[in-house]
Amino acid sequence: MRLTPNLAFGGQCEAAFKFYERCFGGKIVFMLTYGKSPMAEQVPPRWREKIFHATLTVGDNVMVRWRPKPLIDTVFTIPALFLRYNPRTESL
Repeated sequence: MRLTPNLAFGGQCEAAFKFYERCFGGKIVFMLTYGKSPMAEQVPPRWREKIFHATLTVGDNVMVRWRPKPLIDTVFTIPALFLRYNPRTESL
């Protein structure tokens, strides 16, 4: 079983992932902005430099930030955590 945290940062994903990378000694293995994603034309210009998807590895652990659309001016204006559960992975 493996739990993968899927994090939301209210527009501060890049800074948060860089902090976690330093703090935990991890590695950002992927980071894509909305402006370079297939969603580029579907988001306001102010969100095009925000992070659409990011992946950070810390040892064998993975942290993910992914959102199909930015949660602009909605409930998630503060950081949030979602867990993805995969019961088919090998035990840690």
